[in-house]
Amino acid sequence: MKIDRVNLGYESELFHLKYQEKFGFPFEAVYFFIEGKHHEKILYSKYPYSSKYLNRLQSTFGFTLPKIVNQCEKYSNWWGDLLDIKLERTLNSKITSTKIGIENGWAPKETHLVKNASEVTNAINQSPWDNFILRSPYAFSGRGHFFISKKTSCESIQNLFFNSLPKALKKEDKLLILTPLYQRILDIGVYIEFDDSLKKVKTLIHQGYYDQKGQFKGGLVAKDHSSFQDYLTATYGISVSKLLEQNLEVFYHILKTYTSIGAKNRIGIDAFFYYDSTGKIQLYPLVELNYRKTMGLFLHSMKQFLPQKGLGEFSVHSKDQFNHIKNSVKKSPYTHFITDYDDSTLLFQSTFLIAKDQRELRNEKLDLGI
Repeated sequence: MKIDRVNLGYESELFHLKYQEKFGFPFEAVYFFIEGKHHEKILYSKYPYSSKYLNRLQSTFGFTLPKIVNQCEKYSNWWGDLLDIKLERTLNSKITSTKIGIENGWAPKETHLVKNASEVTNAINQSPWDNFILRSPYAFSGRGHFFISKKTSCESIQNLFFNSLPKALKKEDKLLILTPLYQRILDIGVYIEFDDSLKKVKTLIHQGYYDQKGQFKGGLVAKDHSSFQDYLTATYGISVSKLLEQNLEVFYHILKTYTSIGAKNRIGIDAFFYYDSTGKIQLYPLVELNYRKTMGLFLHSMKQFLPQKGLGEFSVHSKDQFNHIKNSVKKSPYTHFITDYDDSTLLFQSTFLIAKDQRELRNEKLDLGI
């Protein structure tokens, strides 16, 4: 029988970056929620799940839990494949997504691939913007993001190239991505599952929560697409919800572009709404693409627990934040722990709130002090 490993350090293995497993342990539990209805699963994990936590998952969500083993010589990578390394590097590279975005008009015109400090300086001096972000094409979860301005010295920028890129890269691959530091309105994730013929395409859209560095902090999902559109209209205005509807076809064209270079089964697209230099709301539809499972898949797996037209919110909490709300969450009938709240060794904890509508969600968060 196949044994699954939740390789959350997928990009680190793919691009030979440093990664500490302890950062992935709090997210490994998403496996239970995505695979919870499947029988006869085996999970290879180095994390010591307590029987109390596993029993709580089973009784709360009705999961069929997998057999868990902590030693294994042969396993299948569940989060990201690591089978065709060359192809997966191409599909997951932000150089690929940036080039495709620029060529097809799916990236703002101020987006640049730059190879040295001189190119950065030239680009920002010609821009109406004052502040910018430089991103490494190979980092993930907010790592390799650097904030600069027109006042940043050329020497400091050159050091970013030297210190932020893997040393083993070929010269032509030592690029950074430069964009203005936009005033973002909201981030969305688009997770698409599809067959080889593209006759069966399932598109799932959710809101993502990120901090200023781009680190994932949670997300919001609605029971169905119309409920998500209602939420966007009520929270961000009709312009945002209309703009999303107008660009649904763009996501399909992004899918077709990636399948033409080898993508199969699923992709995850990161996008965001922002104000341009004139104050107009715009959508950046292809910030980057993940050719693997994503937290969006987890969010959509949680829709099964939402009421009709309901909303669900996943939140990641630091230890200090969690200690502040822990007792309130334990008493809450509408909040569920995703991680094991009894394990003080976890670097962070996470919760999932269930609400029938936006007002109820807002009141729940006020009650919990979130």
